[in-house]
Amino acid sequence: MGFKLLASSEENLSAIRGGVPFLWILLPISWAFGAYYLHEHMSNSNKYNNHLETGIVVSKDFTKVGIMKRPRLKIRIDGKEIIVSAVLSMDGINDLPERVFFYYSGDPKKEVYLTQETSALTILLFFFLTPLIGLVFIKWYEKILLRKIKA
Repeated sequence: MGFKLLASSEENLSAIRGGVPFLWILLPISWAFGAYYLHEHMSNSNKYNNHLETGIVVSKDFTKVGIMKRPRLKIRIDGKEIIVSAVLSMDGINDLPERVFFYYSGDPKKEVYLTQETSALTILLFFFLTPLIGLVFIKWYEKILLRKIKA
């Protein structure tokens, strides 16, 4: 019941080909997550047109966005009695300082975007590219094994 090294190139080739269906199953699931983060990235891309403000975090809690539970901050803008909210894309709620910088549109009902918040672009690229890189690697390795078998 241990790890067995495959003795021949034929066995390696059949093992590699066995992983391809798994990647074809993984591909649409990964791209669905990628599409979700693409939507999030596109909806947040206009945040840089807003004013940069500072504020103090007055409360931290969680809210449900779609099917995911996300951290939400309530922030009081410096020098004003206006309280705005920010829904974070990642669970870094305990790592944030009490004083935060954020992009504010001027409407307290709209969500603000923290400068400390990570971009959804890196996650998006991960979900879109990882299965493709896996498929390319498998096809490349399969080609090498076929050359060994023919030689």
